[in-house]
Amino acid sequence: MARMGLLLLSAGLVLFPFAHGYPLLLFAMTLMPLGTAFTFPAVTALLSRVVPSRERGLYMGVQQTIGGVSRVVFPWWDGWAFDHIGVASPFVVCGILTAGTLGLIRGVRVPAVPAPAGEPSAPHPPSAPAGGGGPGWTAAGDARERPRRFSRRSLMTSRLLAGESPRDGGASSITVGDTMTRRSARLRVPRWTEAAIIVVVAALLPSPARAQTERASLLQIEVGDSIGLPLPDATLEVFTVLDRGIAWEWAPVDPSELPEGTNLLRISHAGYRPAVFSVPLRSGSHVALRVRLHPMGDSAARARAPQADEVRSIGLAIDGRARTDIIGVRRVLDRGAIAASAAPTLGALLRRTKGTNLNLLPARGGTFRPYTESQRGGSRCPAAVMVNGDRRRIFAFETADQLFSPEGIESIEIFPRGSSVPLAYQVPQSSCGVIVVWFRNP
Repeated sequence: MARMGLLLLSAGLVLFPFAHGYPLLLFAMTLMPLGTAFTFPAVTALLSRVVPSRERGLYMGVQQTIGGVSRVVFPWWDGWAFDHIGVASPFVVCGILTAGTLGLIRGVRVPAVPAPAGEPSAPHPPSAPAGGGGPGWTAAGDARERPRRFSRRSLMTSRLLAGESPRDGGASSITVGDTMTRRSARLRVPRWTEAAIIVVVAALLPSPARAQTERASLLQIEVGDSIGLPLPDATLEVFTVLDRGIAWEWAPVDPSELPEGTNLLRISHAGYRPAVFSVPLRSGSHVALRVRLHPMGDSAARARAPQADEVRSIGLAIDGRARTDIIGVRRVLDRGAIAASAAPTLGALLRRTKGTNLNLLPARGGTFRPYTESQRGGSRCPAAVMVNGDRRRIFAFETADQLFSPEGIESIEIFPRGSSVPLAYQVPQSSCGVIVVWFRNP
């Protein structure tokens, strides 16, 4: 019974982190309580049998002490492994350790309990006296009575309690302890059952490549509405170049499939306005992102007055104990606002958009130049332009205004303050703020 419980418990622990659907999740969650129910009572009963009666309390106290220490140490280790090794590592390691205890109980044999000394045996049928006696003779006297008969079951029971063989009158090694041992032997898990469970667990485990991908996930995202209610069916898309593609486009993606670098993401849900902003990802750390979507507003009013939306999200890059903000203070223009403005130049686009927090002044050629607040507090600081989140492609705004047209822009992110630019967007020219422009054909 203990072996069956350990197998079920280890199988449930190993399968649990790899459950991406309800069938496998329910199967793993069923194995764990079954394994616990089979293991702990059986192990306690086994301990009470193999330990001498005088030391039984001591050993059971040691058992509870080890359990208490494990409940203190392992949660701390599991949290560290969850952050530094991978999401699945605590469950897989605990499952392997649980399965490894099978070897500890393989050689344990329950000792036979000897029959209590001095226990009176059941009476045997009396024998006739030496002088002879008829079939009606009794020990009480010579009176003639009906012969007393003993059933076969009563004879076998009396001989068994007396330590004799139930088939003959000789001594027998059958005792109460032997009977209990035989019963426990019938409850022993067959070897083919253990092999079947191992085969099922191995078949349900994902491939090593998929497990490696899950361990290397760089983004953990939580999506909810404006009051915090979760939206589990939200769609995550990334702005990227697909295989054999020549232009950037939106593609659905799983958080574990996002590559390193700065990725422009779009989180959407039916009935809510999509959130569009970029997230920097790098190896050695992961990003915890919490996004809040707002209900869909009046599209006609939005078309008349393009608006730069504030990013209402919380994002932290977690590297060990270090926590770094990756959102900062930024405002975003999506494709709908850019198309509604119908501006001929990048400067005119920013001039017609509300909520940019930029100081826009007229320039030659009928365009405008944006100025931001510098790290020292000055308001006449020219902002730099970063193309598609690549810190190697930095332009002065005058150059970008001449090279690029708003027709090919998918989104614009504005960091209006030099002091609030996240580390991943900082460049030597970012002391005055940064404008990140995402093009479909950069």
